[in-house]
Amino acid sequence: MSGVEIPVTLLFSDVRGSTAMGERMRPTEFHAFLDHFYRLATDAILAHDGLVDKIVGDEVIALFFGGISGPKHAATAIAAAVDLAERAARANATPSGPIPVGTAVHTGEAFVGATGPAGTIEDFTALGDAVNTTARLASAARAGEVIVSVAAAEAAGSDSLERRTVEIRGRVEPIEVIVLRPSEVEIGASS
Repeated sequence: MSGVEIPVTLLFSDVRGSTAMGERMRPTEFHAFLDHFYRLATDAILAHDGLVDKIVGDEVIALFFGGISGPKHAATAIAAAVDLAERAARANATPSGPIPVGTAVHTGEAFVGATGPAGTIEDFTALGDAVNTTARLASAARAGEVIVSVAAAEAAGSDSLERRTVEIRGRVEPIEVIVLRPSEVEIGASS
């Protein structure tokens, strides 16, 4: 088992202010809080034919590509991101209220497959610039925002929305994005 370089749409979502939350909460309370986030994020991703790639600390990473999500994987990923943000914003997202998450979606070429030393499989994941860019975009998203790269929006057929430019640490060129807030979204994304 190896992998292949394919067009993929990535979704990264993480909890804003989790370090302060972890400081205020008992460890088991913090675990329970994050567990609510993991469940609602996973439910939103799976409901839109995505693949949960990883759950790392306070972040959930998902992949959407042709073999799993169909040819409209960018639209599906955007729909999942908006769904995730809406679920997290609900007053009953956790016993203590909403979950402040920032989410990003980006489309590009990535290596998707197994990684690890020769002859072993340590992980199934996506690698490449598209992955790194999505992670950086997610770190720029404020609580309640979904940042969608123009590349993902165009692939989804939703490129007429208002754009802004985001400087991305480690990249030479900034990235043009669309910032969505779930209450404002009307993207015609269907799987």
